[in-house]
Amino acid sequence: MLLFFLCLHKVCLNIHKVTFLSMNHMHRNLARLKFLLGLSDTQCFS
Repeated sequence: MLLFFLCLHKVCLNIHKVTFLSMNHMHRNLARLKFLLGLSDTQCFS
């Protein structure tokens, strides 16, 4: 029974890690997109 809970805990941790990494990755991509959009905006206006 204890082993089962330990495995479950490990799986939950892995899922949490994966979601955190993908969210972090998405956040970076969004920041890059905003940066690129900002660049194109300034180029359009100048």
